Amino acid sequence: MKSRFKKFLLFGFFLNFLVIGVIYFLVHFSNDTKCIDVKVTSTIFSHLHYQEIKDGIKFWELKAQKAQKLQGDAERLELVKVKAVFYPQSGNPIYLEAKRGLFNIKTKDFVLKGNVHVWQPGGYTFSAPAVFYTQKKHLLYTDTPVAITGENIYLQAQKMQFLVKENRIIFSKEVKTCLYLRD
Repeated sequence: MKSRFKKFLLFGFFLNFLVIGVIYFLVHFSNDTKCIDVKVTSTIFSHLHYQEIKDGIKFWELKAQKAQKLQGDAERLELVKVKAVFYPQSGNPIYLEAKRGLFNIKTKDFVLKGNVHVWQPGGYTFSAPAVFYTQKKHLLYTDTPVAITGENIYLQAQKMQFLVKENRIIFSKEVKTCLYLRD
């Protein structure tokens, strides 16, 4: 009887080890985007965290204090107190904060609204009523007025495009700039 019990314990240990190994492999070596499956969870989440990871490289992450499915729309989530970080391959991370947002779990596009701030450490700060992100183009943009502040500059523009992969910004439509010269 003791040898059957030992075999059963050994088999259970081996099975647990195998399951943990498979889970570790899937989490750390998957080329797919990491996300929660909103189809099998409740309609209201607290502390949503979504990451775009491909080939082990983190491109961006999105966090919200609260997220809720839009009624009648299984692909979009309404977000509250949103923070996002983009990790360009060259340059500093790009941080975003907003009061609200919408996230499309299928396309991975999102919209941030309500006192949106975008900044890079040691760089410039952008403020706009709304900022949009298009995953296919890796493009942050706004069609609403945007104000940019930095150590020696203040700039206003009607439109802005931030090409995330290139770490390049394009301003258009009635751009006004004020440079502060040092003595």
